[in-house]
Amino acid sequence: MTPPSPVLFVYLLITLSQLGLRRLEAGASEHLKVRMWLSPRLGCATALAIVAIPALTYFVADSRSQLLTSLLAWSVALLAYAAGRALRSGRRDTPDTADVAVE
Repeated sequence: MTPPSPVLFVYLLITLSQLGLRRLEAGASEHLKVRMWLSPRLGCATALAIVAIPALTYFVADSRSQLLTSLLAWSVALLAYAAGRALRSGRRDTPDTADVAVE
């Protein structure tokens, strides 16, 4: 059995973002122009299936180290994203230096 590809993690993020965006769109307008079959149950089932594949490969001794390395890389990427987002939101709170007069 081969270890899960990091692409599965990307698919998981896309699935979760689509679930969130669909929820926002459904609340904003009564009639969506494009309807999705079995929404949101199909999206939840897809997310569960994507999570189940790496969970099952954890029990295969040969692929466990590769799975843990993939999870570590994914964690680092998510932490970098969160740190960048926090830095960007922190910059909006500070006054712009171009507006400050130099004496």
